[in-house]
Amino acid sequence: MSHTRSLLSAIIAMSWTGIQAGEFTTWGNDKGIDIFLDYSAEVISNVSGGERTGTGYNGLSSFGLDADLGQALGWEGTTLRVSGLDLHGSGIRSRVGDIMGVSNIEGYGSARLYDSWLEKSFEAKSLSLRTGLLLADDEFATLDSAGLFFNETFGWPEFISMNTFNGGPSFYVPALGGRLHWEPSEAIYVLLGLFDGDSFDSPDGDDTVNRHGLHWELG
Repeated sequence: MSHTRSLLSAIIAMSWTGIQAGEFTTWGNDKGIDIFLDYSAEVISNVSGGERTGTGYNGLSSFGLDADLGQALGWEGTTLRVSGLDLHGSGIRSRVGDIMGVSNIEGYGSARLYDSWLEKSFEAKSLSLRTGLLLADDEFATLDSAGLFFNETFGWPEFISMNTFNGGPSFYVPALGGRLHWEPSEAIYVLLGLFDGDSFDSPDGDDTVNRHGLHWELG
């Protein structure tokens, strides 16, 4: 059996267990504030082929708050999100030798400031502007149904991730940027985005430069 065929058979057999704790919210709903916490985990085995066989564990916890500042402070049409992300475990990427990623929750292990922004809506909410630390793969070039699958190929498209520094403004490192959303009718909407071209702040892909999401450098 060739190396390519062996690797393919291993990928098909790997993702055998996935665990996700339910998201919960608490406190402040009557004040327009929603606190959330979510935990996902997976155990994946490479049983044949690739670089070497073995089993890996990935864990992801996300936490933060969403606030309707119109309800909380009287700033009508303004919403705030502040969130954090903690990645941990040791996946099987190095065992498989993949390009796109066997797991869609594997990344550099650290706690970091994550998807965090301020959004203002205008003109009866048909126009909104969002600025802050943004994930382009939240709204651009992705499908909601893709979240059902493990593999990274169902998320942020390869033709974007392979042609931008360090995969672009996507999981697991957001980028400074702005997004304009215009919805002239229920059947049509337009999205425009402008993002920092290297959310890692390292053309060489050094995860440690922006390990906690607090290193912001433009240009």
